[in-house]
Amino acid sequence: AYCNSTKVAVSQGDRIDPMANSGAGGIAENILRRSMQLAKTAPSERLQTLQAISAYAPTYALAADIYFEIGKEAAKTNITEAKTAFRIANGLIEKRNDSQTPFHAASLVEVARISLEADNVPSRAVEIFETLKDAHMEDSIHVDLLVLTGRAHVLLGDLHAAITELTRALSLPECTSTSLAHHELAIALTKSNG
Repeated sequence: AYCNSTKVAVSQGDRIDPMANSGAGGIAENILRRSMQLAKTAPSERLQTLQAISAYAPTYALAADIYFEIGKEAAKTNITEAKTAFRIANGLIEKRNDSQTPFHAASLVEVARISLEADNVPSRAVEIFETLKDAHMEDSIHVDLLVLTGRAHVLLGDLHAAITELTRALSLPECTSTSLAHHELAIALTKSNG
């Protein structure tokens, strides 16, 4: 039903620039964002629903957000599919060629998480941090990135860099990852003193 409603909204003259930022997609975007929320809380077939609605996204920004959710859902069962979805999300944002928001930061943070936790390649997490370090992102995403980068530096044996990044994470406004930053900083400090 949501996909049909979106088709109607687009076909009835809801003219949309596909390069527009999030929020500029009119009625179609509002319908798809609501559909995305419902799909995330559905008892089953979440991935299939998200994949179906991705075809109707009127802007690259919305399509990227949907692919981000596809990646998060896929990560529960198929890491390869999740990485592909996160890369698609980032690629959609890169297509916009927007100097203020050149990346889908949340997707790249998830790729860093997979590199660190599933692939056991901490250097990849550090590379992603270097790519994103000057990009604008929400504080909670920034904290996640700094925690992952700190953990990667610990694994690589660079405790000074780990402590620096984890301390930076704690300087940002409190979010759900703040407690993890405290925990990881305690580990790094213990290792540097031991």
